[in-house]
Amino acid sequence: MKRALNDTQALAPYFETESGGSGLDFPEQPTYQSVPAGVSANWRLAQGRDELIGARAQGARLWDVSNREYVDYVCGLGTVLLGHANADVNAAVSAQLELGVQTAATHYREIQLADELCAAMPGMDAVRFQSNSTAAIQTALRVARIATSRELIIRFFGHQHGNQSLGSAIVLPWNDTEALNRTFTELGSSVAAVIVEPVMANCGGFEPAPGFLSLIRQLCSAHQSVFILNESITGLRIDFQGAIGKYLLTGNLGPDLVICGEALGNGVPIGAIAGRSKLMELLVSHAVEHSGTFSSNSIGIAAGLAVLSRLRLAGQRAYQSLNTRGRSLMAELERIGREVGTPVVARGPGPVFWIDLAAHPLAIPTADAPFMEHSRYTRFRRGMLSRGVRIMPEGAWYLSTEHSDGDIEFTLRMARAALVEVGASA
Repeated sequence: MKRALNDTQALAPYFETESGGSGLDFPEQPTYQSVPAGVSANWRLAQGRDELIGARAQGARLWDVSNREYVDYVCGLGTVLLGHANADVNAAVSAQLELGVQTAATHYREIQLADELCAAMPGMDAVRFQSNSTAAIQTALRVARIATSRELIIRFFGHQHGNQSLGSAIVLPWNDTEALNRTFTELGSSVAAVIVEPVMANCGGFEPAPGFLSLIRQLCSAHQSVFILNESITGLRIDFQGAIGKYLLTGNLGPDLVICGEALGNGVPIGAIAGRSKLMELLVSHAVEHSGTFSSNSIGIAAGLAVLSRLRLAGQRAYQSLNTRGRSLMAELERIGREVGTPVVARGPGPVFWIDLAAHPLAIPTADAPFMEHSRYTRFRRGMLSRGVRIMPEGAWYLSTEHSDGDIEFTLRMARAALVEVGASA
């Protein structure tokens, strides 16, 4: 039996406040008796307690337990590309539920999805599935270390590679060709892999400088290191071929291993690693152990096939629309910021972008330099939420194919009011 959206009597015990009342009016200090701090992912605590308790979502909209409606730019942390509760994905998942969820056996749809992903990513010969991207990243690192008999990983500041340690690693500034060249000159014979997010989606929205990804490829080839492209966020979101298509990383310029985008499941958990045959054979020979109880679970696979089918059917129209709306929203937010005297800086490719409320554009972040001005953005975020627009606790914004021109217009009206409010409180 489904619970009514406004059934506060049924929900109240789960959100009891320290004073004993219902927490449905978002008290400052809910006890959240059985969930520490009321969250199951610490990113929600980045800028204070999550003020929203969700009830349902459809398309580009989300409703809370009080039936308040929001235009949603969190999009399941970027995993929801086709909109919440997409009919095609729902139908595929529902049909698969009738056929079994966890058989722990290879199934034909798994092979079909692997074939389709290889066809979508030039240079990738094989795919292994996992339950999420963090697990896929750890597998990629093990493959690189075994393939090279080395331990050192080069990564870049502000790039996110799951919630586990990468082990022996050196952190460089993004887009810093001098630092990258110098590191390979000094340590190239020790470098197992370079792992990179093609866009700093979680830390400033900076895209790769022209030629920077090609330089990584060249240095990896020269030093027999593995080039790992982490497309957890950008895969399928910025292009059907991900960053490989967006930044023309084809042929000899392409990566050796790719972490496939979590948008593949449109919110249904799934992870995958794709790679060149020579490296993927290490999984077959057991030189690298690859396991996981829920790897290639049939629900994630069914969702992935539905997402690819929908995107193929839409063709480039879907990505043209995502890019156009995203870039328009970025430009208009900057324009409104100038008009009301609360500067806004927007960066990113469009389907995912970053905004910062800074008087002066910040440089690419390093360990010694912040990537955003938190206090102003937090006031802006809360102002947007109170006006029916949900955005991330920090600066990332995600669009789905279901965001309409009307959604964008509404968002901009609310942004103007919220930015005026931020300026007045400065």
